[in-house]
Amino acid sequence: MFPLSIYIHEVDQTKHSTFLNERRVDPFTKERIKHGDRIVFCGGCKSAFIYSSWQGMGGKHCNQYETVSEFLSLEAMTIRFGNVPKLQARIKLLISACILLVAAISGLGYFAYDQYQHIKSLESENLNSNNDILSLEQERSKSQEKLTSLQNKLIEGITNSSCKSKVSTTELKKILAVVEKNIDCVLKESKDYKQQQNLYKEILAGYPYSLGSRQSIEYRGYLNSSNGSSNPLLYRLYVPEGSRFNFYLSNLTADGDFEVRTFDEKLVKGSRQTSGGTQSEELKDFYLDSGAYDIRIWNYKSNQSTSFTLRIFRY
Repeated sequence: MFPLSIYIHEVDQTKHSTFLNERRVDPFTKERIKHGDRIVFCGGCKSAFIYSSWQGMGGKHCNQYETVSEFLSLEAMTIRFGNVPKLQARIKLLISACILLVAAISGLGYFAYDQYQHIKSLESENLNSNNDILSLEQERSKSQEKLTSLQNKLIEGITNSSCKSKVSTTELKKILAVVEKNIDCVLKESKDYKQQQNLYKEILAGYPYSLGSRQSIEYRGYLNSSNGSSNPLLYRLYVPEGSRFNFYLSNLTADGDFEVRTFDEKLVKGSRQTSGGTQSEELKDFYLDSGAYDIRIWNYKSNQSTSFTLRIFRY
């Protein structure tokens, strides 16, 4: 829709000296605006156009057709609208801040979702461990019942007067030997139970990372000169059931090595990787039984340091 009127201004050197000193140019033709030119001011951005340029653009700019009735200079615009360049810079800054805020909110949302999934996975592993502990407690209870039953039979056999005349010393020794053997068995079961229970407690207390099928995790770290083979960095991994894994140690600037050990510090056969130089260390399609493991990473030389990336993938 075209406006009812177009406001055309003729540039006068006497009246508009401030405007001419601003050395304004036509945004469309890039021609310098000079004394005697007929110009219009865009009603949107307030830019000055030579009238012929305005006609060449179809009398439209900033998606509108309006022109300004007043003769404007940067000084007049500053008085009326404030410092326009500063306002434009502030608007750009606000837009950039909004973009960064949206990106930060998106990142936090992804991080929160990832942590939620991780916590759910740990809760599942914790539940499985609790079930194993409960099963061990039930076995211990059954063993205690067996021991009590044997003890009662022994007491009954010794105290029963009719049995006294029938049970010989040799037979009584055999009975005692059987009872003693069962007691040793129960004690061993009890000891094994406690060790297993402590192992599960240590596993849970250590907050091990458990990977689901077709999942991976990546750690970034730094080895300093003190992280030799006797003082490695440890990354714990809990394997709920036997699976195959890929291990990658990369982005090295010095010679770094790694190996996999069980929770009781026994080296897993074939897991040690000690290639020389800064090339990546890889352990592919490597099978691990269910249990807790430590991935140990160390410097080959004591006088060097390096950053690294450890990536673990479960098939």
